[in-house]
Amino acid sequence: QKYNLYNVDYYTLDELNYNIGHVKNFTNRLFGKVNARIMPWLNYDLMFQYETNNTTTETINEWAAYDTRYLINSYAVYDAVQGKVVYKLPAGDIFNEQAQLSNSYTLRNQLNVNKRFGSQHNMTMVLGSELRQAKNERNINRAYGYNPDLLSTMPINLDELTKSFT
Repeated sequence: QKYNLYNVDYYTLDELNYNIGHVKNFTNRLFGKVNARIMPWLNYDLMFQYETNNTTTETINEWAAYDTRYLINSYAVYDAVQGKVVYKLPAGDIFNEQAQLSNSYTLRNQLNVNKRFGSQHNMTMVLGSELRQAKNERNINRAYGYNPDLLSTMPINLDELTKSFT
């Protein structure tokens, strides 16, 4: 290997054991309804629903995995002055964490009219309003040079990482 880059050979059976993630999910939905009969032909409904979803995903892209080695090599540059490759990402695992929290609610007011006039006429109406809100928050973190035994990571220089390669 002329430039001493990390090996990027791909072995399918080995890759099946790498980059395994863990997902935790909690979902809850609450619903309530109140009905009031105002007159025999008129009633009022008040309905409320609240829903929450909390999901956390953790994945460790292991150092031995092809994707990790390829990514680290792709940010490496050859320093002609030193005559060697300089890695802009540290060697080691890559720790990925994603957390998502969703909350939503719906409030509905409704008047129901069902009035009969004589033997042949009927009036049916629904009058109502609905308020709805949905909120979604997401945090995504990635750490390089992760050591699962020490629970430590290595810093990276984002300015240096994003410089164009010459």
